[in-house]
Formats: sequence, C-alpha cells, structure tokens
Amino acid sequence: MTYADTHEHLQDELERIGVLLRGRLSEWWDEDGGRTGSRYLSGTDVDAFLDPSGEAESGTGESGVRERMDEMAADIEERKHQAREDGVTLRLAELADRFDLSRRHQDVLLLALAPRIDRRYGEVYTYLFDDATMTRPTVDLVLRLLCDTADERFETGRLFAPSSPLREHALLEWSGGGVDPEDVVAVDRRVVAYLRGADELDPELASVAEVVDGGPTLEDLPLEESTREALAAVEPGRAGAATYYFHGPDGSGPVRAVEALAGGAGDALVRAPFRAVAEDPATFERLVREATLRDGALHLTGFDVDPDRRREPGPDASGAGSTERLGREAAMDRLDRFEGDVYLTGEDPWMPEGDPANHSFDVVAFPRPDYALREDLWADRAHVLPEDVDPSELAAKFEITQGQVDDAIAKARALEHDGDLTRESLYEGCKAQSGERLDELAEKIEPGYGWTDLVLPPDTENRLKEVAVRIKYRGTVYSDWGFGERFSRGKGVVALFTGPSGTGKTMSAEVLANYAGLDLYKIDLSSVVSKYIGETEENLEEIFDEAEHSNAILLFDEADAIFGERSEVSDSTDRYANVEVNYLLQRIERYDGVVLMTSNYDQNIDDAFQRRIHITIDFSRPGEFARQEIWRGMFPEDTPTGDIDFPFLAGFDLTGGNVENIALTAAFLAADDEGLVEMIHVVRALRRELQKTGRLVSADEFGEYGELLR
Repeated sequence: MTYADTHEHLQDELERIGVLLRGRLSEWWDEDGGRTGSRYLSGTDVDAFLDPSGEAESGTGESGVRERMDEMAADIEERKHQAREDGVTLRLAELADRFDLSRRHQDVLLLALAPRIDRRYGEVYTYLFDDATMTRPTVDLVLRLLCDTADERFETGRLFAPSSPLREHALLEWSGGGVDPEDVVAVDRRVVAYLRGADELDPELASVAEVVDGGPTLEDLPLEESTREALAAVEPGRAGAATYYFHGPDGSGPVRAVEALAGGAGDALVRAPFRAVAEDPATFERLVREATLRDGALHLTGFDVDPDRRREPGPDASGAGSTERLGREAAMDRLDRFEGDVYLTGEDPWMPEGDPANHSFDVVAFPRPDYALREDLWADRAHVLPEDVDPSELAAKFEITQGQVDDAIAKARALEHDGDLTRESLYEGCKAQSGERLDELAEKIEPGYGWTDLVLPPDTENRLKEVAVRIKYRGTVYSDWGFGERFSRGKGVVALFTGPSGTGKTMSAEVLANYAGLDLYKIDLSSVVSKYIGETEENLEEIFDEAEHSNAILLFDEADAIFGERSEVSDSTDRYANVEVNYLLQRIERYDGVVLMTSNYDQNIDDAFQRRIHITIDFSRPGEFARQEIWRGMFPEDTPTGDIDFPFLAGFDLTGGNVENIALTAAFLAADDEGLVEMIHVVRALRRELQKTGRLVSADEFGEYGELLR
C-alpha cells in the first residue's frame, strides 16, 4: 500500500508520535498511582485523544510501546518506498533527505511540529505542564519522551547541539539559546508551511530574496563568443555540486546567464544580493535553507564587494543573536556545505583564497560587448529607433552592455513626453549610462560649438572632419571590414592639435564632441602628474578605466607637459619620468575611445608618441580674411550692436581666443553704458587685450578710432 499524498504520510508519523506520548503518559500515571488531571484538562480527555481505540491499555508497558512504534515505523517505511516508486512526493521524507535527518532527528521535529498540525497535541503539552501558556514542548520534555535513562538523555542531547542539522539549518525555533532544559522548542513557520505543501518564499526573506522560475536559453543571450564557449563547459546538476563565479560590467549578461543555466537544468533559483543577506548570519542561513527546501540552486549577486567584517557576540555561541557580518570567505565556507549548485555574480574578477572542499569552482568572464555584438543589440531594437539613427552609429560611439542599451532606451523615453524617441533623447540616454566617477577625475565640458562656428583654413577643417569620420566609422572599418583582426593595437582614435593658444584647438574638440554626441572631458595634467613614484600611472589608469566605461572623449590640454621629449637619463628622477611616458604610450594604444591632445609646439612631442597619433592638425594663427570672419561671428544674435568696423578690426594680428575676450569685454562696457555695443567699446576692449600681451599701445595705432581712446 502506498501514500496518496504528503498529508497522509504526515498523519501516520504523528500517530506514531501519539503512541510515544501515550506510552510515556501511562508510565508516569503508573508512577503517580493513576490518571491525574490538571487545571485545564483531565487525564481521561488526553487518553481519549491519544488512544481512541483503547489499544494502549492492552500493551505490555514500555516494551509494548516500543514494539508498536517499531511496527508502525516499518509500515511507514514500506509505504514511503512505494510512494517513491509511484512518483508521489512526501515532504517530510524530502526534508529528511535534504537535511540529512536521522529517525531521531525526525522524532524531535515531529514532537515540536505536532501542535502546529493538530492543536490537540498542544492541549496534551498544556496538560503535562499544567500551564495554559505551554502548548509546545521544552528541550527537557523532548528528551524525557525519547529517552529511557539519564545516560541516554545526555547522548540524545546532541540533537540540540549547534552542529545538529536541526539547528544548523534553523529547522527549529527556540525560546532561548536552545541549550537549557526549559527552552521551548517549535518548528520554524517556513518549515511548517513546506511540510503542509506550500511553496511561497520564506516571509523573512521577502524583502531581500526572490525565487526565479524559468528564464532564457543560452542561445537567446547575446554573448561574446569566448563567453559562450566558456558557458558551454558549465554543467549544472552534474555529479557533485559546483560553484560558479560570473563577472562582468553591469548589464553584460552574468545574471541572465545564471537564469538560463539554472532553468536549463530544471533547478529552482533562489536569488539575493550578497550584501543584504551577509548582514546577518541567520538571514544567510534562511536563504541557504530556502534553496535546500526547493532542491534548487542558489544565486548571490554583488559578490565582488566584500562586506565589512564585524563581530559583536550574541547570547549564543553558535552565532544566534549576534551581529556578525559574513565576509566572502566565510560565506564560501558555508556555501561549500550546500548540496546544490551555487552561482555568484559581480563586476570585478575574484578568486577564493583556497579551493572549496566539496564544490568544484569555475570562473567565467563577461566582457563588454564588441562592436559587432553591440550592432546586433541595437539592430534588434531598430523598430524603436528614430529614422535618422543607424544601429551601427550607436554601436560605434557607445561601448555599452545589453542591459545598458535597454536602460538607455528607457531613459530616452522618459525624456520625451510623447514617448517617441529622437536622436537627441537617445544620445542623452546612452550618455546617462556612463560612469559618474569620471566627473571626479576630470573637468566635463559641455560642447557649445558646431561646424558653422569654426573659422579655419579649408585644409585644417578637412583634417578635422577626418577625425570625425574616424569616430563615426571605426566600428565599420575595424569590425565589419576586418581591420581589427589585422591591427593588434587599440581601435581608438588619437589626434593631436598643435598651434598657439587661442587658435581654436579646444573649440574644435567641442565641435567633434557635439558632432559625435559624446561627452567631453578635459584632463588637468597638473593634477595627474605626481612627484611620487607610481602615482602618475595610477592616476592615468583610473582616468582611462573610467573613460572606457563612460564612452567619453578625453582632451589632454597642453599635452607636451607629459608627452614631451624624453630626457637623457642622468638620475633616478629622469629614469622614472621616462617610465611614465612609456606607460602612457602603452595605455593610449590599449584605449578604444577617442583621445584628443593639444600642444602649443608640435616639436615638443616625443617621436615615439608621434607614431601613435592617427591625425595631427596644425592650428596656425588666422590670416586677415579669417580674422574678419571670426569677428563677424563673435557677437551672438541677441547682442545689440551698432556699426562695427570688422575690416579694421581684422587688421590686428589676433587669435580667435583674443577676439572672444575682446568681444566679451566690449559687451560688458556697453551694458554699463546702457546702450549698443559700438566701436568705442570694442577699441577700448581691444587695447586692453593687446596690453595683456605686453604690448605698449598708443591711440595713434587705432587710426580714425584713436580719438575714442583719448
């Protein structure tokens, strides 16, 4: 005969426990001279519940009770075996298997469980204690019920030790530490719910954990080929449990890969942020218990961040009630005893200090997607892109992950009231995925100029447009056309702008950033270069790392300060300065983004570095015709201007930067006069700008406008 369901099995187990209770009561009644009552229940009432058939009266004392319990246990085991053959899941049997509970452990559990299944067992305990508040057994009562002698009770007391699975897995609750005879014992509510057939997540974990059912297949995931090959070697559910650490930047796919692997193996997946459950060992244990109850896998996110370790001992040597935080290594020790597969995910690489004893350990890296994969990601979402935006354009400019692509689209939608994406909102959404740390390391420049604002010789402007073309089409050339495989160096864009101050170098960098739709960050080399050995490289490495995550253009102003000619080695300082340059040359080659550098004198740039530059553009001082165009475009449309003699002003040998200063000063002078910007304001501002350069300027040099200066 088999069991139809888990409830039928549980009732048989409780009936066996009832025989134990009735047998002990008979012994104690015999010692007291008959059935005694309590203030709340008579012995007859208790007997009627525990022995409704009267079979206990015909028993032969203690040996008869034992014999009957053994017969019942044998019948239960036979029916359990048949139920397994029939494919019937019995929750108590599953619990015993998963937590390695002996028959003795199960008896302790059943004695504590009985009142939560049938309240009349609670009335029996009330009768025994003669106390209406006592509806659960104590440690002492459990031992007295299970054991015949003091020595046996001492040995059985190990069932309550910290190493016992009943305590290690928090299957039982205790009114105290679980070591005093008076401590009341009960079965944890989640375990009760499990035995009743419920599958809801432990309420104590609801705020930190989730159960993931189903997921994508690995074939559905957009992954780099190297990552796909590494995942093909992962075998969830193989003989012996395994621990996997998947790491990569946010949105690169580790979490979705875990879902695919666990789902493919048919495992329930219990997931929680490591930091949240590591705050309290009891919560961590509940999480492991939840995965064990479900016979599933465990997934801890954010495992690359090791929580601070702190121990403030609680009242229990086992750690119950303490405020100890679990570090990664302590967590690994506990997870190594978990019999299912463990998935750990994070952003940074990590390896445990030692190999796990029971689990195998494998690491899989999830790099940022390359251009081809990014193009596929955007192409899959082409139906939501504006008509004037091509997937290849976005893939070339923004090195972001799958998750960040979706976040960028969501951000763009939030910026548009009608929900329709535009080029501007989509670019803003993409830039919003950039790393915020770069703002702390460099000065962010908001591009304010476009191509129409430039006044450059045709050759210079054409060279600048070559840089723009490299930014726009580097994905096509390096990936689609195969140049990336032929050239081993970085796939970034490196351009050098040379020429005197004020000739438009920084302005041109803004034009490129505006055209590309990328953020522009100006690097202050004075804050990067350090007199302390090693710090310069560390500072630069941090900048480049953040820039790669930020999809930004880096502008090294006055770059010859660090990229200049390497000196002859005469002492350790010279030698180390050369090491800095060598490091920077190698780091520039590895950088896949856009690097722009400015220098007042191109002859100051080291020859070895010149070879790494893709395009060099010379910004010479503008000629008279160019200066006139600069003057004409300098005053904004909203500026009230009078009759300004642009041909006269163009006769002064000035740069665009000088003209910008003059126009601004003239505007303030005119605002103070509460009138238009006239030549009187401009020539006064012009003289001040010339004086700044060290020239002694007389009114005669201004010809017909000299009278305005007297």
